[in-house]
Amino acid sequence: MSGIARFGRLLAATSRDSLQLFRLAPLIPLVAVLTEFAQHVAEVRIGLFVDSDSFNRLSRDATRLAWGDLKITGLMIATFLAARCWVNRRDRRPWWSMASIAWRPLLVGFVLMTLASVPLTPGFGLPPGLVLVLSLAVIVLTLPLMVLAMAGLLGDREMSLARVYRGGWGRGLRIIALTAVGFVPLQLLHLGNHVLAIGQGEAVVWAIMVWDSLVVGLIAMFMGTAMHHGYLGGEQPAGGDFTGA
Repeated sequence: MSGIARFGRLLAATSRDSLQLFRLAPLIPLVAVLTEFAQHVAEVRIGLFVDSDSFNRLSRDATRLAWGDLKITGLMIATFLAARCWVNRRDRRPWWSMASIAWRPLLVGFVLMTLASVPLTPGFGLPPGLVLVLSLAVIVLTLPLMVLAMAGLLGDREMSLARVYRGGWGRGLRIIALTAVGFVPLQLLHLGNHVLAIGQGEAVVWAIMVWDSLVVGLIAMFMGTAMHHGYLGGEQPAGGDFTGA
């Protein structure tokens, strides 16, 4: 089987399993759905969707941005739980279990990625052109560190810093490609929902907001599932059933 065909099968499995999480562990997508909808409530209250002028003027409103921070937090938590969910499904543990996390590779990968990005912070005052070049370099050089952190999250205790820099490049690219292929169209749909709501009647706006919140829940489920499936690359099945799910 060609590499493209294998990736296509992996994408199909990721898409299918992302939707299955709404049935297998509905509380996970609900985290992203509810925090997204909370921001929508704030957006409607400040009049974001009244007309195009209001939309442009209020897009950076402090209230909207504050609820946006909550939304992003909910999205990240749901993504984390979605990735963990497949590990727990394999191990026949409840979906919320954190027992199998390999903390050492997770923390080493996360800390090193954070340290590598420190020179890019505004406090260093680097020229924008240099920041762009360094940003690209950091993304490339820390790709194996992302794989290391992912190994820890998914409970792979055999992965080490030396090992990811020797053979983790392909796995990292696979995770990024798989995540991007699903995230980009869903994000465009999410943005399109906001545009669609501009100038609509109240009932239509609320219907779009409910739909959009479900889309954001799916984004989180896809990203988490893509992290897990992309890391494994079809090497082993998710398998099993939830205990207590």
